[in-house]
Amino acid sequence: MMQENDRNLRRQALVEFKKVSANEKNDEIMNYYYREKLARRLVIALDDQIEKNRELSIEIFTTMIERFGLKDEG
Repeated sequence: MMQENDRNLRRQALVEFKKVSANEKNDEIMNYYYREKLARRLVIALDDQIEKNRELSIEIFTTMIERFGLKDEG
């Protein structure tokens, strides 16, 4: 049961971030947060057992790449 709740929490968090990222007007703050905090977590979410969570992660990645471009993170 706890595992199901964790999946739901992850999905809710991804949905909320997707909404916020679409509405956030300050590109500098969003770019920093995406590169420093979110990108690593999204990579982990790509391995989620729930397909919807993987799809949301891909959608967020796509939006952020379209908005900020790619940068060598290595």
